[in-house]
Amino acid sequence: MNNEDLPPWAIEPSLQLHRLKVVASVFETVWSEVYDLHEPSKGDSNWSLGCRAYSRTCSRLSHAAREEHVDWLRILRDTGLEFLFAVGSVPFKFLRASPQRTVLRHRECGNPESDAREQLLLGSFALPEFANLLPRFLVETDGLSGVKNVVLGWVDANGNTHHPFDIPLSGSQKLVTPTPKPPTGPPAPVLGFDRDRKKKTDKKTED
Repeated sequence: MNNEDLPPWAIEPSLQLHRLKVVASVFETVWSEVYDLHEPSKGDSNWSLGCRAYSRTCSRLSHAAREEHVDWLRILRDTGLEFLFAVGSVPFKFLRASPQRTVLRHRECGNPESDAREQLLLGSFALPEFANLLPRFLVETDGLSGVKNVVLGWVDANGNTHHPFDIPLSGSQKLVTPTPKPPTGPPAPVLGFDRDRKKKTDKKTED
């Protein structure tokens, strides 16, 4: 893939690199988590793995759109089965696939994606060659521990991906939980029989 071909921000200014890296980090973190929970010996399948990753990704993106990235991340549709979000003014779906392997459902464009695309094409999005291409986040997994690659691509009706862009990954897929430090302060009071025992011990020490 050639990231110098036509980077996303040259296609649409709202697709800034730091925004794309935020979205990619969600995929990284979620897939690392679900692989840790995956137990084929107990009946977990590739299908259940994908379903769990999909649901958790939708939840994380929805939270980010309500909280820390409300200025540029929006959820356009979330029915539990269909999820559509926007980075800036560009509507996206995310897929577990590679740019060389998309299927028919990856190339479907229903409402409200169609409406969002019409507004985009009427706005700052002025490149006519993209009028019939669908923006997609393509998440490639390594089948072992998590995300191998995240590509922003523009998919046509035949499943071909145009201007694929490899989003740099953080490389730290797991969230680190800091170890809590023990509380500091005066020692706990000695009560009851322990107090009497301590007095006797202190007296013997003085003698």
